[in-house]
Amino acid sequence: MLGATLFLVLLCGTVPNRLMMLLTVLMLGIVLLMHFFRTPEITRLGRAIDFVSPGTPSPDRARFWTFHGAYSASELIKLGLGILLAVVLVRRRGKRTEQVVDNAAQNLSRVS
Repeated sequence: MLGATLFLVLLCGTVPNRLMMLLTVLMLGIVLLMHFFRTPEITRLGRAIDFVSPGTPSPDRARFWTFHGAYSASELIKLGLGILLAVVLVRRRGKRTEQVVDNAAQNLSRVS
């Protein structure tokens, strides 16, 4: 929900910034992939290997760990994209703050 809300705010509430939109869409895509594909498959494989002894080789066990690694990698990629998005947002706000201060200084110099 939070990601969809951020996407809508970026889409409708501000001047469009392609980088921010791209980062948000990529993060939402990763969340959807994880929610509808990886998580159910990890759950299914976990149940399949739950009662198999640890020493017994199992193709389901290997597939489980492959999906587990992919899930972890997806989380790290999503975290990195989120950090990058936060940096872009903070830098953008800093530029706007500088513009507001400059405009206020110019207006004060005109009045004086």
